Amino acid sequence: MKSIPILSLLAATPVWCQSTSETLAPLIVTASPTERTLFDLVQPATVISGHELAAGNQQTLGEILDGQPGVSATQFAPGSSRPIIRGLGDDRVRILQNGTSVLDVSNVSPDHAVSSDLSSASSVEVVRGPATLLYGPNAIGGVVNVIDGRIAEKAMESGDMNGYFDTKYGSADELFSLSGGLNLGAGPLVFHLDAFTKSTENLEIPGYARSSRLRQDDPQPDEARGFLPNSATESTGGAFGASYIWEKGFIGISFSGLDSEYGLVAEEGVFIDLQQRRWDLRGAFYEPAKGLREINYKFSHSDYEHTEFEGAEVGTIFKTDGYNARVEVKHEKIALLEGAVGFEIQNNDFSALGEEAFLPSVENHAQSLFLFE
Repeated sequence: MKSIPILSLLAATPVWCQSTSETLAPLIVTASPTERTLFDLVQPATVISGHELAAGNQQTLGEILDGQPGVSATQFAPGSSRPIIRGLGDDRVRILQNGTSVLDVSNVSPDHAVSSDLSSASSVEVVRGPATLLYGPNAIGGVVNVIDGRIAEKAMESGDMNGYFDTKYGSADELFSLSGGLNLGAGPLVFHLDAFTKSTENLEIPGYARSSRLRQDDPQPDEARGFLPNSATESTGGAFGASYIWEKGFIGISFSGLDSEYGLVAEEGVFIDLQQRRWDLRGAFYEPAKGLREINYKFSHSDYEHTEFEGAEVGTIFKTDGYNARVEVKHEKIALLEGAVGFEIQNNDFSALGEEAFLPSVENHAQSLFLFE
């Protein structure tokens, strides 16, 4: 089919408004190599943080982003909701945690949960456009980056402490969650500790759980009404982190664990039991040499496994064990150019075991070199 060039024009219409003296703080998008403000980015971006992130009762990454410009979510079950960006999902949308892959199997099937809980998140970034290719060849839909403070980047005075405590209750699904975190300064060292627990019961709904067509084609004697069967969830997790910070750099390491169990509403009596153990190493050198603004490096290793139970019987077991490493070098402005060059490695072993396994065991190895100017 022959392509037809299209020219779009934007017309500016003057609007009278009353000026105010209030100045809003700039939003920095860390998924961009040069950490420009939201208004300077060359690709569309959305940042959710602060009260907007903490106030909602949404419990999954897909739910919290659903309704943002160009973003929707899979609605397979309350325990598993993944973002869809501009109509693309699964492996076309890459989920990151502090700039490296979450290393789970949420891109394989819509009933698989994202192994990044929002209880300890300080912000969530959504980046779209051509710059998403800085994070691998598959992320043509977009990149979602969950930011937490488990590895501190700024120093604290010795003996200083800060933290947070949050509790939520939801009436529609009997949601109850507790989460808290603590940061402690000890000279050049900063320590972090956080933990959370969360549970929900079957979601209350108006009317029948199944549509009228399904009830007519496959009538059942005990038709569920007023609640969504097998939609309960339960999860716990926590993390420990430590950072060493000096005037022109930092290095830190963290360990986190997540255990989650949730039902699949499409099949009665089927639920998923998920476990992940993750190590993260992150650091940076600021102005290490003339002409260089920053060198930062990131490494994450994940041991992930989830089991699909059919009642008391073990169905399919999904496993992935791998790592993601990344180095970025940002240079000072040269003539009209300002940007970064970097290298990334992704390696992981994936396996699906059981009679209903629909994918073979795979070893994934990817190396990427990128230049952003």
